[in-house]
Amino acid sequence: MSQVEILESPIKSEGDKKQYRLIKLQNGLKALLIKSHTEENQTEESNAAASLTIGVGSFDEPKEVGGLAHFLEHMVFMGNKKYSAESGLNDFVSSHGGKRNAMTSDEFTIYFFDIQENALSEALDRFAQMFISPLLSKGAMQRERESVDSEYQMALSSEGARIVSIMKMLVKEDHPASFFDFGNLKTLKDEISDDDLHAALVEFYKKYVASKSYVCVQSRRSLEEIQAMVVEKFAELPTGSEEVKPAPSFNFHNIFKSDFYEKIYFVRPKNPKKALVITWILPPQIQFSDCKPLNHVMGIFDNPGSGGIASVLKERNLTLDFQMNQEQEGFGYNHEFCLARLLIELTENGAENIEMILELIFSYLLMIQQ
Repeated sequence: MSQVEILESPIKSEGDKKQYRLIKLQNGLKALLIKSHTEENQTEESNAAASLTIGVGSFDEPKEVGGLAHFLEHMVFMGNKKYSAESGLNDFVSSHGGKRNAMTSDEFTIYFFDIQENALSEALDRFAQMFISPLLSKGAMQRERESVDSEYQMALSSEGARIVSIMKMLVKEDHPASFFDFGNLKTLKDEISDDDLHAALVEFYKKYVASKSYVCVQSRRSLEEIQAMVVEKFAELPTGSEEVKPAPSFNFHNIFKSDFYEKIYFVRPKNPKKALVITWILPPQIQFSDCKPLNHVMGIFDNPGSGGIASVLKERNLTLDFQMNQEQEGFGYNHEFCLARLLIELTENGAENIEMILELIFSYLLMIQQ
């Protein structure tokens, strides 16, 4: 067995009956091992589960191949040297009572699955091999380009996706947040040859190294058993030389154009609802994960009690719904900046009195600040 470094145990709440261990393999991979509390009967505890997060996302892709990170997320599922079947992991997981998925964000790509406890070892081996030796075959590219484009076409009907596209237009052109990161047939086929796309895909995969990877496995087995499985399955993950980049100093003037904070944008919606969206760019909140200050502000705004901004706006027949949120995945959740968004569904009266709503909201903010 490869040498394993036991790191400082995570802090947990007093009521948490699970057991945790954080380890680091020789190749640089870090893994959080979780032993489930065996007396728990909750549905989500019935299956074992695993995830792998890689510190590589759309910010790392070349501008000329929009959606390459998302495309690679799809391609690693399409067979590997040990398990060549293109839908191997999906078929195995689904036949053992589980499901799998993945997502690409600005700086991370996350893969995850759950499965019946007795099938965890083989599933984990199939999972690890996706990252150790993916085939990335040219033959699979066309099918996955179609899949990526299908997701893109579905997203076009989403009001949230349309707002994100506007936000990207307001980012300075040299910043990766302005790049088209979803991918479609235009960027992955029409504007690039198959040979060049395959070469870019293989080159981008080289960023998938152990030093930027984090595994989490939850099982009813002992921590020693889980550790042995993780070491056995992931020890061959390429070590590489990629290191986590230091967080840049925050300056929103370096990220967004002046239009972001100088103009109001009017968008014709695809549904009949009228809404007001206010977005703030803030320092990255990842660094405050232990105290979550923005969550406190959101709690104050979302409080429906008497005297709160939400109730005042409803009492004046200006709004139907009012909620504040923080982008938790995808665009706007990274080490460079954070987007906090206020979503307000308007009444007919509210749509005619936008300035009154803005005055009330910013007066409320000033009161909080004071």
